[in-house]
Amino acid sequence: MDRYPANDDTQPELELWEPDEFERTSPATAGSTGHAIRGRIARSLPSAAAATFLVAAMAFGAATRSTPTAPAGGSDTGADKIGAVDGADGTGGTGGAEGGSSTGVDGEPTGGADGSPTDGPDKTTEPTDAPDAEPTVASLELALHLEDGYVKVDWSACDPDGFRYYKVVRSFDEKPTWPLGEGDKIVAAIEDPAKTVAADTDLPLGKKLFYRVFALALHGDALVVVCQSPVRGLLVPAATPKPEPTPKPEATEPPAASIELSLSIREGKPWVDWSACANDFQAYKVVRSTNSTVSWPKGEGDSLAAVVGPDGKTAILDGDAPAGKKVWYRVFCVRETDAGWKVLASSATKGISVPASEPDPEPDPIGLAFEAGQTDGGVGLHWGGCDSDVFVAYKVVRSAGPNPSYLPGTDGSQLIAVFENAGVTSFTDHDVAAGQTWYYRVQAIGWMNGHKILLGQTPAIAVTVE
Repeated sequence: MDRYPANDDTQPELELWEPDEFERTSPATAGSTGHAIRGRIARSLPSAAAATFLVAAMAFGAATRSTPTAPAGGSDTGADKIGAVDGADGTGGTGGAEGGSSTGVDGEPTGGADGSPTDGPDKTTEPTDAPDAEPTVASLELALHLEDGYVKVDWSACDPDGFRYYKVVRSFDEKPTWPLGEGDKIVAAIEDPAKTVAADTDLPLGKKLFYRVFALALHGDALVVVCQSPVRGLLVPAATPKPEPTPKPEATEPPAASIELSLSIREGKPWVDWSACANDFQAYKVVRSTNSTVSWPKGEGDSLAAVVGPDGKTAILDGDAPAGKKVWYRVFCVRETDAGWKVLASSATKGISVPASEPDPEPDPIGLAFEAGQTDGGVGLHWGGCDSDVFVAYKVVRSAGPNPSYLPGTDGSQLIAVFENAGVTSFTDHDVAAGQTWYYRVQAIGWMNGHKILLGQTPAIAVTVE
């Protein structure tokens, strides 16, 4: 029924709405009631009269149908034991027998053990807020460069709210992912959104590698991908095999020593003197070595100090001998044959220590011309040039005291300019203020004997800025 009509007395209204559909369950799943009916009943009667009326209607429905009596303490199990609530389709709540229970339209117990009605549980479900949609993933540009021994990964910037990391991912297949998939590897994790370059130095040679960059940001309590690049691939060349070493020719063992050899030092270098070879030969081979094993053909550490013909002098001054080292010598008497050079005679091996070289004398510093004075833009400086072969740079210094200097041990000096071109001979100091007094000097620095030296310098000139 749609609505119960009102009589002359003002009565509360009861409205019943049928649900859009009823869902019936099988007896196996319906519990003690046999069949369950799901539906909704909306009440508009706030008073106790509404409840009384509904109970009366249900009792009336139960009285107008023939229903077998359930066993004591049992429950209704058949479809014919279901009573109608409103008579619309012959279905409704069920009432148990003695000790049984009653169920409402939602399948919830509505009666106590004695059949008295009770209020069922509150079925109201609080609405929940839908989660915020994840942000749209933006695109990054990506470029790969194969450098000497590493891959340079370069991408465009991404700086959203909540930025946390760039993740640079490498894979052997074409699908590097974040979170990492099988075969994926993190090349770099960068927290600075402005830093968009990474280097992959751990390269498997001869493989094609694929890269992708992801930018992660906080979205709520989770880190999500907000920017990502396309996948780029690059082939890492295989290692170039090292060439096989050329086998060293076996040295032909010369006959027993038949050449006399003597060594001495002259003018700071080894003097090598030997006796003549009595055989029919073409040349003497004077071999110098860094070790005591001296051979011909040359072995490891060997070098040719001289080649002397049959009519040449049997002595040399070895000007190329390394200073401050010990070297060894041997002289071979040889003749060329179809099979190569043949050793006819040789000397014994002898060694000698070469004196260390005397350092070149360092020049005395020269005086450089100098002018200093205030200009419109600051303090202008002009000095004379230095033409030394060992010139390195001009050092322009200033200080509040009368002895400005670049050299160690001078306190209070400021280095304000450096010029490595010997042709530059002027400079303007713009970092000055009115009322200041500065002492200026220019020093020419050179390099000799493994250290810096002072080649020349200007006098110190004081300039007061007005």
